[in-house]
Amino acid sequence: MLSAGDVRQAYKITVVRQVPRTDLVDDEQAFDIGGPPRLVLITCAGEFRPERGGYSRNLIVVAHPGLMSAAPPDEGANCEELALINQSAAANDAEGPARWSA
Repeated sequence: MLSAGDVRQAYKITVVRQVPRTDLVDDEQAFDIGGPPRLVLITCAGEFRPERGGYSRNLIVVAHPGLMSAAPPDEGANCEELALINQSAAANDAEGPARWSA
């Protein structure tokens, strides 16, 4: 949920996936500037490998706009989606692409 003043914009998570860290630079879905508006979150995932300079993987979360409202946000609206992200990240620490779509 993003807000500015009294206006709030909800987002629905549509993709959660992991990629090897070395593949992120070539990931067209993560860096595509065309198409409808969306939010893309990229963070560290996988095993931390200090000898290789960091984490082995990146977690990519893509969300698209949902309903816009002037009402206060529903505090529990995204808890289920966040739980799915956490489950996906924890279950897919192994090498190899992991994908989850809503």
